[in-house]
Amino acid sequence: LFQCESIVRTQNPHIVFLEYALNDEPEQISVKTFESLIRKLLFLPTHPLIIVILLTTEHFNDSGVFMRAICDHYNIAYIDIAEILSKQINSGTISWNNYAIDETHPSMFGHQLIADEIVTKITHILPNKGNLFTPTDYATKYFMAPYENLKTELINQEIDQTYTIQKKCAVFW
Repeated sequence: LFQCESIVRTQNPHIVFLEYALNDEPEQISVKTFESLIRKLLFLPTHPLIIVILLTTEHFNDSGVFMRAICDHYNIAYIDIAEILSKQINSGTISWNNYAIDETHPSMFGHQLIADEIVTKITHILPNKGNLFTPTDYATKYFMAPYENLKTELINQEIDQTYTIQKKCAVFW
């Protein structure tokens, strides 16, 4: 969320890939943070195309439920790796061990699968970008996005007459 302002905005992106992962079950703070991040990206001056990549674990534990709902609300494209893997594993096309090196992290094959899905998604989106993935109502929040106006500023703090340190501090604007 902090890096969105200091790094992403300064690059003037036309497309943003967002992979937002949690190590724990989704909590309210995670939902608020995700929606706030989506709204920050939507309001970038370049109005970039946003594609959310929903990864999963071996047992298909993920935060996709709330992330899909937020993406659908804002008409944001997403790639649901859990759905793709579930179909392929159930059909016997691949196994989890083909996709990942452990219970979470994709292998080289897994990364290639994700990359192929990104190319497929872009191929379908770009001809229709003006219609399909432009949010219809930025003002209406799905849950709440209390951190969308969060940014960082450098604050100088004088330690003594010789030393001054800079701290990054979260502020609302």
